[in-house]
Amino acid sequence: MSCSSSTKALEKGNYDVAIKLAYREYTKDPQSQQAAQNIRIASDTISQRAMANATLYEDEEIKVWKKKRASLYHWMEVVGKYNVVTNGLVSESYDQMCDAKYEVDIAIVDYYYRYGVDLLHEGIATGDRGLARDAYSEFKSSEREEARLFYHDLDSLYQECIAYGAILVEMPSDVATDDIFIKAWDADYVNGPDCSVTIRKERVDLVIDRSLETNEHTKDIVVGREEIRDTAGVVIRYEEIEEEVFAYEQIEEIVMTASANIYVNVTRNTEDCYLESYTKCITEEDVCENIKWTGHKEARKFKSDKSCNEFFMENDLIRDVKQAMNKTIWIY
Repeated sequence: MSCSSSTKALEKGNYDVAIKLAYREYTKDPQSQQAAQNIRIASDTISQRAMANATLYEDEEIKVWKKKRASLYHWMEVVGKYNVVTNGLVSESYDQMCDAKYEVDIAIVDYYYRYGVDLLHEGIATGDRGLARDAYSEFKSSEREEARLFYHDLDSLYQECIAYGAILVEMPSDVATDDIFIKAWDADYVNGPDCSVTIRKERVDLVIDRSLETNEHTKDIVVGREEIRDTAGVVIRYEEIEEEVFAYEQIEEIVMTASANIYVNVTRNTEDCYLESYTKCITEEDVCENIKWTGHKEARKFKSDKSCNEFFMENDLIRDVKQAMNKTIWIY
């Protein structure tokens, strides 16, 4: 620090330096009225400047607002720290910054929240389901800005967006998409489906190749020493042992190859939904080695085993159909 005292730092306008020096002087002499006064002056000036710089203007972009909020948070943390270590000496400045923070926070939340409300109401009034879906995105953005601290109706607004923005698709009952706005149509709905698709899964080929390999191994005589213990576990003698280690190895390698075709065929489109025909060819391969050992434990400890993946089951084909559906359906 270039300034030798908080008073000189204040005279030069270095308020962030002044508050540090004033606190150092205050800790050395808690009865120093000059140090306490300088802490108040520095914190008041810092807070007033930070709040002035956090003024939001309607013609500014939201990213500018967020930068101003970040700066306010920084100086609020500085003043808050000195408020704590001085037992509330600058609580008035800190409280003012808290009020300013609330106003900035709710302004940024409202940037998304109120725009979402407007979009939702217009979508409901005009029947434009795309607006309801756009509103959902705005509410999500507001939630990321801690909107739940200010509003308690986000869940109900989400449900309204889904209800008014959903596209009804006629498709097989065992297929669903991850898009919350795509719903499976059934006869209980008053209106007909927006889109209709048929899905056909065709198993083309499944090949299993097996190869068997055997090897016989014989080791030399193993010479060692075995401890003989009494009932208390104390070693009473050693005995020399000799053993011939023999192992028989059997390796079976299984190679499984499967291929399948998935067809997603469009039978109906509307202006709210568009699907395109989609075909996917799946080719999978897996290798499984089963190694069996017989013989002495010295041989068996080298046993290894790798299990095959069960990816040829029907539910895996349905999984690929779901992926195909997600890639195929566009909603406007």
